[in-house]
Amino acid sequence: GASRKKRIAAGCGQEVVDVNRLLKQFEQMQQMIKQMSEEFRAYNEYLQRQCDILDQYKGNHLNL
Repeated sequence: GASRKKRIAAGCGQEVVDVNRLLKQFEQMQQMIKQMSEEFRAYNEYLQRQCDILDQYKGNHLNL
């Protein structure tokens, strides 16, 4: 709440607006990391499917 932000700001010699700015930056960084993680997961799944396709192709090719 507001009183907690006041205590934090007073404890480090800053204004409440500075605490709010820091919290906003932290939230934005969390969102960016989450998005990158989701994109990495999707790309990893794509690569895994490509490897599976290659493995199937190699397996079928060797049986001829």
